[in-house]
Amino acid sequence: MNEMETIYYTKTLVNLGIEFGETLGEKIRYYRMVSKLTQKELAAKVGVYHGTLLRYENNILRPSSKVLSRLKLLLRADEL
Repeated sequence: MNEMETIYYTKTLVNLGIEFGETLGEKIRYYRMVSKLTQKELAAKVGVYHGTLLRYENNILRPSSKVLSRLKLLLRADEL
């Protein structure tokens, strides 16, 4: 995705009410959606179960440092 596509997609997310959040789970969800990945796709790439990723996004569970490093790399998100 080039820079213009990213800007457009980000504006679309904001228009849908999905904004960059303050909690870790909200940030993970935001970057996943900007990356156009489903929860199942991201979970498979990170190496966790879909339900585990769901718990991360809902702030029920916090990822280990190893998983958090993978998320940062895959989502290109240093802010996590």
